Amino acid sequence: MVKGITVIPDQILYLSEATYEFIYSQVLDGTNWQDALAAVKFRQESFAGSFGVHSDLLPLLTYAATGGEARAAIPLAAAWALYDLK
Repeated sequence: MVKGITVIPDQILYLSEATYEFIYSQVLDGTNWQDALAAVKFRQESFAGSFGVHSDLLPLLTYAATGGEARAAIPLAAAWALYDLK
């Protein structure tokens, strides 16, 4: 283990789920943007249950690697995931 980095696979899964929950509740809630909902759902399901490294987690892991609390980067990770849908 690298000193200061405590993100483990279960935390990564939690952070990934929290990122998508943020997208649904803070960005897409109340919208009728069906294409965006479908695209986000597809992306989330394609990563579900996997402990591989996914680009959506890059902001979270970077924040943790620099000594920050990864949860604080959830809004940034959500923006990153939406940007990467293009």
